[in-house]
Amino acid sequence: MFRALTNASNRELGKAIGLALLVALSGFAGCSGTGSGPRDDAAFSPEEIHRQRVLAPGQPFWPFQMATRQLDAGQTAPARAYLDTALTLDPNYAPAVSLLSKIQYDTGEYEQAASMLKGFLARNPDAPDAVRVALALHLQALAEPRESAVHLAACDDRSGPVQTALTIAHLQGDDFQNSLPRARQALEKHPGSAANHNNHGIALLYAGRPVAARRAFLHALEIAPELPGPLYNLAIVENFYFFDEQAGRSYFRRYRTAARDRLAIDPDDLGATLGDDAVVAKAGSEVRP
Repeated sequence: MFRALTNASNRELGKAIGLALLVALSGFAGCSGTGSGPRDDAAFSPEEIHRQRVLAPGQPFWPFQMATRQLDAGQTAPARAYLDTALTLDPNYAPAVSLLSKIQYDTGEYEQAASMLKGFLARNPDAPDAVRVALALHLQALAEPRESAVHLAACDDRSGPVQTALTIAHLQGDDFQNSLPRARQALEKHPGSAANHNNHGIALLYAGRPVAARRAFLHALEIAPELPGPLYNLAIVENFYFFDEQAGRSYFRRYRTAARDRLAIDPDDLGATLGDDAVVAKAGSEVRP
């Protein structure tokens, strides 16, 4: 039983939740005193963003826009700097809080994010459920299931992000082998979510249904072809359940490419098992001068 499988996929689920959280909070941006600003999905050029920052230096929207562009380009450090600027202008600017929380989840800064989100909720008690979901995810990562459950209980249980977070909590709990009903419920609420299909696959695997689990992971990749979680999980399924080492190695290499350094964790030591670590090390030695 590959219990660590859950950890790898849960980090990806956290990423998916972070992206959903950003969308959910976009309409909340104008609720604070200085948080108003454009709230459409227009793509602004760097030149336009710079011009608007000069014209409206007190608007957190524009440094936030720069942060999203930097993050899309894989530049995490500059993105964080722009988010710090946005939150200096307005600590209650929800999209910046959301995106910073997502980055912190990806980098394992759960305690810092939890503190930030708790402060945000204290100042904004009417914040959307998505904020509580984000906090619950960080608390789960900190092994605080009871406090996480409190924040999830305060949410509308019908919402997609809440169902996904509850699934994660169940998969991480002592009763993880009976997580299939919860995973199925989350998938029914949001069938277009690659993360939910990935979670459903994990629950199916725990229930002893590897064929159905493989279909679920493949369905997740149909929705999001380079989502690292399903790629890692397929590497496990192919190698250890269907004894296809070549397919397992192929999925694992795709996982490493998709995850990059930021998320390329290997809790089940697949690199050593599949011999891929030696391949990577050899390739690295060949390109050195």
